[in-house]
Order: sequence, then C-alpha cells, then structure tokens
Amino acid sequence: AAVARVGVLDYSDGTRSWREYRPAEEVFAADSLATLRGATVTDLHPAALVTPETFAAVSRGHAADASRRDADLLVTDLMVQDAELVRMVNAGERREVSCGYTCEVEPTAGVTPEGERYDAIQRRIRHNHIALLPPGEGRSGPEVSLRMDGAAFEVRPVREVRRDAAGESMKSIKIKGREIKLDAAEDEVGA
Repeated sequence: AAVARVGVLDYSDGTRSWREYRPAEEVFAADSLATLRGATVTDLHPAALVTPETFAAVSRGHAADASRRDADLLVTDLMVQDAELVRMVNAGERREVSCGYTCEVEPTAGVTPEGERYDAIQRRIRHNHIALLPPGEGRSGPEVSLRMDGAAFEVRPVREVRRDAAGESMKSIKIKGREIKLDAAEDEVGA
C-alpha cells in the first residue's frame, strides 16, 4: 500500500481552512519510517490514537517492517488479518489509506517546489496507525491506497457498455484514467 505522500494536505476545523506541507525530508526521514514498523492497521480511523488500552478493540492487522520510497509516495506492505476487513477490501469497500500520526507543525507559510502554497510545515512525523478507508475518503488522494496486485497502479474495468459505429459492444478497460479498447487493433492502442 501507498500509505503517505509528499505534498500539501488540506485541513479544516469547521471555521477555518489551512494547508500543511509534508516535505520529502520529513516523510522519508529514518526516524519517521521507524514508527511505521508493525503499525496497527485499522478499519477507518479510531476516535483517538491507538494505545495499549485500545489496541485489542481497533487492531485489524499490521504493517510489515520494510517501508520504502516510490517517487513521492511512502509504500509498505500491510497484513490485514480481520475477516470482515478482508471482505471489505476484496469488495472494494476499503481501498484508500490514511495514516494516523502526530507531528510538530511549524507555522511557516511558503510555496512548494511544485508551486503549491501552504500555511505550515509538518515536522517530526510519528506514525500511530494505518486506517483503511472507503474510496474517495483519504485526505491524501486516491494514489495513497492499496495496491492489490502489487503494481504501481490499479486496473479498473469500464462499467458502462459501449458500442462501436456498427452497434457491436466494445470491451475496454481503464488504466491510470486512460481507456483502452481490448478488441482494438494494435496501432489503435498507442504507447
């Protein structure tokens, strides 16, 4: 799973909104990565950080020991050991990932190297748990999600039936948002 990313995240407390930057040197810092080892996997975010007192009630699995960088994503293997959560993952009801963590927020505004404005910087990120969420609910976006086939992206079938000019149905899939006709001639697929 991609469990976190570099970049700007949006926050709101109901009355105001702000943007916090997670720079690569903080997301991939060795002491931050160390806190992911064995981190508890939860179904949704628990009401508070996972503690020894709440562990048995919220634990549905754990993170493996080897976290790694994949471009701007932080990737680690997850072991989901709860039957109901496994069912929800297989049914597509839980796909996005969101880490519960603590950090020090440095109130320094600026602009990322990519040109995004932010109001503060997250420093000294310490992971507590890894929540599995329904599609569309992760703060970091859909790229921070489970990678069910181990690939860098998920292949999703096109749901609607399409017909060509002769009225024949066309089989197609979407890969990274690009639709590809399965019965297309090789020169129609492109690079």
